[in-house]
Amino acid sequence: MGYIDSGKMFRQPIGYLYLALAILNALLPIYIMYEAIDRDFFDNRFDSPIHGKIVTVFIILWLIIAIAAWVSFQLWWDRKSKVNETSKEGDEFVAIPVYSHFVQTFGEWSGTWFAVVGFFFGLFTEFVSESRMIGSFIPGDFMEGGGIESALISLIVGYLIIVVTRAAAELLRAVVSIANNTKK
Repeated sequence: MGYIDSGKMFRQPIGYLYLALAILNALLPIYIMYEAIDRDFFDNRFDSPIHGKIVTVFIILWLIIAIAAWVSFQLWWDRKSKVNETSKEGDEFVAIPVYSHFVQTFGEWSGTWFAVVGFFFGLFTEFVSESRMIGSFIPGDFMEGGGIESALISLIVGYLIIVVTRAAAELLRAVVSIANNTKK
């Protein structure tokens, strides 16, 4: 019962989830490159004169994904230790702070990913028409649509995701803080 009441039952599994998400983010660029190599994307057997341009665009977009994945890895890795600080001994409410921490971290991760990757992919699809040809190697629908408006919408939506999830997380923490302090 002490394991449940202390909050470790809630903090520890979420810490493991953060670790798994950090590792998945670190592996994503490796998986994308594996898929490209497995599908012979870099082979010169393509007779298209634009193949070199497509490969160049792929590498630039892959680098953007790799940078976003590295930042995401750092975020999840850093937060896996901070989730242990969400509640302290004697707090009556221990699950909601952990959930709040997850909501905030997930929102920061998804909003940043959406804004950064969506913005650059939108720009590339606007100015480099060949970038749409490599969409089959990238998980998700980042290559759908595209263009300047898509780039700007990605920035706005990414920002809103961060703001809304942060506000929701802070609201949850405020309620728990008030509840824990009124007991004292």
